[in-house]
Amino acid sequence: PHPSNLDQFLAAPTPFLARVLYNSLPAQRRQPHPPPQQQHGDPEETLTVVCVSDTHGQMPPLPTGDLLLHSGDLTASGTMGELRATLQWIASQPHRYKVVIAGNRELCLDEESRGRSLGISHGPGAHDEKGTSTTTSTTIDWEKLSAAGLVYLQNSSITLHFPAPRDRCIKIFGSPLSPRHHSPHAAFQYTPTEHPWHGLIPPDTDIVLTHTPPQCHLDSWRRFGCGALLRELWRVRPALHVFGHVHAGYGVEVVRWDEMQRLYEGACAG
Repeated sequence: PHPSNLDQFLAAPTPFLARVLYNSLPAQRRQPHPPPQQQHGDPEETLTVVCVSDTHGQMPPLPTGDLLLHSGDLTASGTMGELRATLQWIASQPHRYKVVIAGNRELCLDEESRGRSLGISHGPGAHDEKGTSTTTSTTIDWEKLSAAGLVYLQNSSITLHFPAPRDRCIKIFGSPLSPRHHSPHAAFQYTPTEHPWHGLIPPDTDIVLTHTPPQCHLDSWRRFGCGALLRELWRVRPALHVFGHVHAGYGVEVVRWDEMQRLYEGACAG
């Protein structure tokens, strides 16, 4: 069960009070800026992005839209059979593009966990952080999934084009990385002494898709988020960041990248 406000206050009084004060700021601060096309009266140019995470093998009905993003933990046990079924379900969705990343459950996709190379495909046009095209396949038919609009990202980026009337290009970066907390048998995890995020996200990224949350934002009262990722987001300042991993932190939050946000994050981080 989720702890009471009193329990949260007793466990960490400064972060609790900082969160209460931050969330009590005027409502207009907590609303996103309207997109430029809406300001000019062209709502049909707006993209509808559907965000989902931590489905763990479940296949719930999803809202329709232009772009579907899944931020990891596609499976419950990390087997290739589970992954194949989930990817087929995602590929069958009506969205023009479906962009997915792995999570800490996807042991079958983590080369380090399996001890051998898998030759992961990142989808058509995707490149790893070194700019190398990656198109080899595993037992999963990546070419068939790609033809259905599914793109898999693993510390890599892709630019997607949406035709008229939208006629827009969106650059998305995706990473399955998350900090190691308890279980030693988890995929794509790093220790507190490692710093994998520094300079990893391209500066012209529109959407960041990660499995872990950043520190202080929707990472539950226990603050399971990553401070290094938060610093990287301050450098890039994407229009949208989608993540999962911490189930208790589900929701939506608007950030302004201003001094008030910086003070809040400093208080929460101690």
